[in-house]
Amino acid sequence: MFIDTGDCSVNSISNRLDSCITCIEPDTDPAMVLVHLACGSDQLVARLTSRSANQLNLQVGNKVWAQIKSVAVVR
Repeated sequence: MFIDTGDCSVNSISNRLDSCITCIEPDTDPAMVLVHLACGSDQLVARLTSRSANQLNLQVGNKVWAQIKSVAVVR
């Protein structure tokens, strides 16, 4: 999953979902974080590096675009 904080960039990802960050928590790997997203009535979780989350200045309440490649979906 990609998280974009602005308008969707040009790419081949067809699944772009308007989402809101509801929680950011540490992962079991200290270099990673789990970003919980609300997308309508659905919930998504993205695993990002802490560095990427900091560079994007991700915070609870931010509106973002979740861009999902179908091969990256795990139930």
